[in-house]
Amino acid sequence: MAVAPNMFGLAEYSLVPLPVAVPLAVAAVLLIFAHVWPRLMPDIIAILTAFFAASVCVLMAVHAKDGPLVYWFGNWTPRAGLVLGIGFVADQIDCAASVLISILFAATLIFAWGYFSEVHAHFHVLMLLFMAAMIGFCLTHDVFNMFVWFEVMSVAGFALTGYRLEASALEGALNFTVTNSIGSFLMLGGIGLIYSKAGALDFAALAQAINAAPSDPVFAGAFCLIATALLIKAAMVPFQFWLSDAHAVAPSPVSVIFSGAMVGVGIFELSKLYREVSRSIGPNCRSGSRMRGSHASCRSC
Repeated sequence: MAVAPNMFGLAEYSLVPLPVAVPLAVAAVLLIFAHVWPRLMPDIIAILTAFFAASVCVLMAVHAKDGPLVYWFGNWTPRAGLVLGIGFVADQIDCAASVLISILFAATLIFAWGYFSEVHAHFHVLMLLFMAAMIGFCLTHDVFNMFVWFEVMSVAGFALTGYRLEASALEGALNFTVTNSIGSFLMLGGIGLIYSKAGALDFAALAQAINAAPSDPVFAGAFCLIATALLIKAAMVPFQFWLSDAHAVAPSPVSVIFSGAMVGVGIFELSKLYREVSRSIGPNCRSGSRMRGSHASCRSC
C-alpha cells in the first residue's frame, strides 16, 4: 500500500528520525564552521533547528493518529520474529513529548540570545546535542538504545552544567556526573539481566518474553535497576540532591532545560517502559497482554 507524502515530500515513517538526525547534523556543522561565521549565526541556526524539530514532531503526531509510526534504520526490519535492527517508534504520546521538548529548547535558546557576555558555538552545539538525545530517548524502542541516549543526555548535561569553567561550576558538574554515572551502571546492569533472560532488547520482544514468564524474579530485578536509574535522572526523592547542586551553578538557560525537560523525560520513559514492557511482571498478571507499541499494529517502512 502506497504511503502518501507529507509537506516535506517524504513518506510518513521517514519523518521519524528527522528530529534527532537534523539537530545532530547541525551541531556537527556548527562545530566545524561557526568560528568563521558572524557571531549571531549560531543563535539563529540553533533556534531554527529547534523549531524545525518541533514542526516535524507535530506532523508525526498528526500521522500517528491511526497508529504508531515505525522507522527501522538501514531497513533492518524484524524477520521471523527476530529483531536485530535499531528502530524508532512514534505514537502520539511520544510525539507530544518531543514537541514539548523541542519548543522548550527553542524558547531557551531565544532566552540565551545575549545572555552570555562572550558565547561560543560550543553552547549551541551542546544544546542541540542535548535536545537530540532527549527526543531520541522518547522515540527509542529498545532498552540498549535507551541507555545510549541516556548517556548522551548525561554527557551534554555534564558539559552544560560546567559551561562557565569556574570552580563552583565544575564542582556541581562533578556531583551531577557521579550521581548520574551510578544511574548509568544500574541501567546497564538491568539491561544485562534482561538480555541474559529474554535474549532480546526490543520493547515488543521483551513484552512477549515477560508474558511467557511473568513471575520470573530476574525480570523484576532488572526492572527495579532500570527504574532506579530513571528516577535518578528524574531527580526523584531520595535521588534529588544532584539537581540542586546543578541548578546552583549551571547557567539559567540550562537550568530551564534541567527542570523543564530532563526531569520530566526520566518519568516519561519510566511510564513508557512500564506500559509497553513491564506491566506483565508479577504472579497475578495475565499473559498475552496487548502492547500498544507492538509491530503488528504499527505502520513502518
